[in-house]
Amino acid sequence: MGTQTNLVDGGVILNDPGMATYAEVLNSLAAGEECEITIVSLGTGASAQPIPYEVSKNWGAVNWIKPLLNATMDGVSATTEYMLRAIADAHSNLTYYRLNPNIDANKTAMDDPSNLPYWEKVTNDFIDQNNHVIQKIISLICEAPASSDSRQPDLQL
Repeated sequence: MGTQTNLVDGGVILNDPGMATYAEVLNSLAAGEECEITIVSLGTGASAQPIPYEVSKNWGAVNWIKPLLNATMDGVSATTEYMLRAIADAHSNLTYYRLNPNIDANKTAMDDPSNLPYWEKVTNDFIDQNNHVIQKIISLICEAPASSDSRQPDLQL
């Protein structure tokens, strides 16, 4: 039998790694060096899940756990998106794309197989509606010069 290990979803620590990615790129540059940076952030879907006062007015701490976790994770992603968009607007060397479809609040459970047809439809609709942006990202990737930096991983597709 192997060693038992308890793991925590990375989203608990870094729900949207876009800002960490930007910081890593900046930290890898020599003093005074600049480069063009493109960040493509792929979300797993956004849903507004309002909590009516009448439903929550008598909730205790236990009832607030899941809604507070969701709000915290959504807040971190929204803050990261806001900051990266603001940086991109102020600095021409950063291009930022955030692709995150809107989803039905009742279909957010990704581990429920009955939601798979819904997720497939949302994904296909999102691709159709954002094809121009996706094609632009593909063009940027295909046109990017190969890096001679040994710190960059060799990606095999």
